[in-house]
Amino acid sequence: WTVDIPLTFFVGFYVNGVLELSCGKTAKNYLSSWLLMDLCLVVLDWTLVGFQMDASAALMSIRALRMLRLLRFVRLVRMWKLNSIFRKLVASIKSEYALILLDVSEILVVMIMACHLMACAFYAVGMLAYSEDEDGWINRYFDENHTVGYRYATALHWAITQFTPASMEVTGKNTLERVHNIIVIIIGVVAFSTFVSSVTQAMTQLRKLAGSKKAQFTQLRRYLGEHRISMPLATRVYRYYEQGSQAKQHRMMWRDVALFADIPDILQMDLLQEVY
Repeated sequence: WTVDIPLTFFVGFYVNGVLELSCGKTAKNYLSSWLLMDLCLVVLDWTLVGFQMDASAALMSIRALRMLRLLRFVRLVRMWKLNSIFRKLVASIKSEYALILLDVSEILVVMIMACHLMACAFYAVGMLAYSEDEDGWINRYFDENHTVGYRYATALHWAITQFTPASMEVTGKNTLERVHNIIVIIIGVVAFSTFVSSVTQAMTQLRKLAGSKKAQFTQLRRYLGEHRISMPLATRVYRYYEQGSQAKQHRMMWRDVALFADIPDILQMDLLQEVY
């Protein structure tokens, strides 16, 4: 990431659908977007490396060191840069069913990652009380026989219950843990509502797509029945459309896409050049 900072000054970007490669403009774009965040992350990385290599770091309190390690979670902000790769993947998908399933999968992955982060944060808050021999949820529910896997599963179970109507026996046992629980519950209420509405919307779109095809088959079945088409011939027609291998579909024309009216002229010319 340290080497990536100077190289990013020369990375092009799109403006109104046109790739901008001017060095001055690419540098200005990076200065006004990701530079500050990248510098903070790199400084944090080198600070952690310095404390690990410097023997004087041992003079710091255990609590301060642990709080510093918690800041490593900030590095997950870098994953936001994967958004451009995800957009390219979405642009390459032509199936409406695949896009809807991809949206649902994205929502599930985000929820799982959020639960993972909440579980790690809850365990970290519990470790603060554990290191100072205070009453906390780790001291209350775990002993020396419990493995790391069991502890992670318990923390993850707790995190999932904060995002759903489910419940479990693990709760905060001191002020800091209770405050953390309250914050997570508030976040969970908003996140769970968004999750449910997004999944519901995706399922509704799938039903509409399936319903449109079902309506067409209903019309076909009605036509064949009203005109008393023989069973062998009707079966052949059904199989032809069910397999869908040779069925002709209406090819999208330029006038069928209303969004094309709003794109710049240079993008229209590039699109028409590739189409024709």
